[in-house]
Amino acid sequence: MKYALNWYGAIAGQSGYELITREILLALDKLGVTVSFKHIDKWNKERISVSSDVATRLERMARMPMIPDAPLVVMQKWHEGMPETDKDVYIYSLFETDRIPTDWIDGFKKAKKVFTFSKFNRDAWNMYIKGVTRLGFGMTDSFRYEKGVANILNAKGYKFITVGDYTERKGFDVLLDAYAEEFSANDDVTLIMKVHRGGFTATHKELLRRDIQTYLSRHKDVPRVLLWMDKVQYDDLPKLYNACDCFVLPSRGEGLGLPVAEAMACGLPVIVTDGGGYMDFVENGVNGLTVSCREQLVDSVNYIGKCPQALNHKWLEPDKGDLRKKMREAFTDRTRMVMMGTKGKQQMFDMHWKDVALQLTKEIFE
Repeated sequence: MKYALNWYGAIAGQSGYELITREILLALDKLGVTVSFKHIDKWNKERISVSSDVATRLERMARMPMIPDAPLVVMQKWHEGMPETDKDVYIYSLFETDRIPTDWIDGFKKAKKVFTFSKFNRDAWNMYIKGVTRLGFGMTDSFRYEKGVANILNAKGYKFITVGDYTERKGFDVLLDAYAEEFSANDDVTLIMKVHRGGFTATHKELLRRDIQTYLSRHKDVPRVLLWMDKVQYDDLPKLYNACDCFVLPSRGEGLGLPVAEAMACGLPVIVTDGGGYMDFVENGVNGLTVSCREQLVDSVNYIGKCPQALNHKWLEPDKGDLRKKMREAFTDRTRMVMMGTKGKQQMFDMHWKDVALQLTKEIFE
């Protein structure tokens, strides 16, 4: 076999790592690269639905025995219990702060190369280890071609949408304050929050709904907010984006920011914090608006409890006043925002996972 790889990762859920892994594996398969895939069992219990063709390809890779003399590609970091090999090991990874988690560094140094997906991570990580290579990313075809539109009950007027796991890192607290202070119940506007926290059970959803409601109760005359807390299959997400006017995410840190790219692929202008992985493809005033910010230590005890690797790291604090200004600008200057959305859609149309797979293959075998 001229091109063969052993692979250790996760593919069954809808996290960013799992999405990236699926798409690169599928692209490699279509290029004719033979892959033996072994799953990180402890990564995620979630199982998403995929097409029969995708399932067949992934199952074939999972049934393939380890390939002698083939390099090993590993997701995120050097794991205990990963397949043993005396061949070269390559790691692909990302992180959302200004540096590599300390307990990843030794493993990164053992690898022949470390791949990441943004200049943000590449430039920060090259201060700690040598030879970090940026691969870029691609766009799933459904985000390029899906024309369907979701029916969002009770949405009205100009529709902002935000998407993500409801954690401190995503900046939803800043977003809720900015939205509730800039607009009122009399404005013809809706903020749609496609969010989840911890799971999708009725209990998970009710606790999150109460927390958001309590947070908003600090404000008077709150404009319309709709919560979408049910799981949406990945290929159906474009329909949700297609029903909205502008994507907004004042995140404190993103290693890549695929939801930003996916919203752009659906023709939405974006409003994002001025820093992070998505700055590879977001240009202020061209395909979106960026919110000014300042760098500061990760200061959320709750977040560090969930992600202890972020201790003593820095992330970005978005400026609430500037976010208010940018959301008002989007609401008011709609023609210009549509033009930005069109520009972003054209840009994302040319982003293909096959190009990522080709680069990965060249980096390993040439």
